[in-house]
Amino acid sequence: RRYGVWTVLVLAFVPNPVFDVAGIIAGMLRMPVWRFLLFCWIGKVLKMLLFAYGGAGLLNFLPF
Repeated sequence: RRYGVWTVLVLAFVPNPVFDVAGIIAGMLRMPVWRFLLFCWIGKVLKMLLFAYGGAGLLNFLPF
């Protein structure tokens, strides 16, 4: 319970299949749905921003 929201945030940020298990465990620990969804959203947005900026940076190196 102490590190629940940070665990959800990190598991949402890192691409892995363990995130589904984190959702189940958060439900078993009765984490409020709004808190779970908020930290999922933050982690997913940060991950996709990293992918988008990384992909844009890689396109600068291609010769077209």
